Amino acid sequence: MLAHAEQGALVTAEAWGVLSGHVPRCGDNALGGDMSSPTSLSACAGVWESGRAEAIVTVPSDPPLETQGRALGSFGFLIRARDSGVLVESEGRVADPQCLLSEADERWGEPVAIAADRFRKPAILDALEAVGWPTTVTWRWGRTQIHEDISALGAWVLSRRLAPQRSELLDHSMASVVVTSDVVDNLGWAHRAKRPDDLAVVVTNAVGSLSRW
Repeated sequence: MLAHAEQGALVTAEAWGVLSGHVPRCGDNALGGDMSSPTSLSACAGVWESGRAEAIVTVPSDPPLETQGRALGSFGFLIRARDSGVLVESEGRVADPQCLLSEADERWGEPVAIAADRFRKPAILDALEAVGWPTTVTWRWGRTQIHEDISALGAWVLSRRLAPQRSELLDHSMASVVVTSDVVDNLGWAHRAKRPDDLAVVVTNAVGSLSRW
């Protein structure tokens, strides 16, 4: 459940914990993407009409995952994500959006809608062309869209429609993300300093996009 207060959790641990992931990929799917700086973690999520949600991330292969994991506050964190198939390494010192979207295409196919922030927009457009997705992108982050996305995610959680494919990285992300609200209950993201919440944000973006489709 969303916290409509000055600041709080996107989803409570209790509400997140009861969600079942035993739902097939069924119906149209939307993709949410968050491409960080070229040397950091980038993430994307696929969400289907059935409620199934999957998320993956990519990081540069250099420096080693152990070093990058320490920056997130957990030694071996990213290694476990790689071993479980949630993380894909992009060769070299730059996280290439094409690596992430190619992996998404291989696993999920072309989405009916894509939501992404404008950061690294040219690189994202190049990656979409290389993957062969003509899908129009809804560029974020307008306040109205953010509020709608967070509200949609909350509704899917409360109705237990959301069926996340659980991973340590996604669970950690959902536990880390913080939502703010103003005096008229407009919801938004809190300051994202170390970016442990990328997967929560892209799942939220994908849910919002599919809800508007």
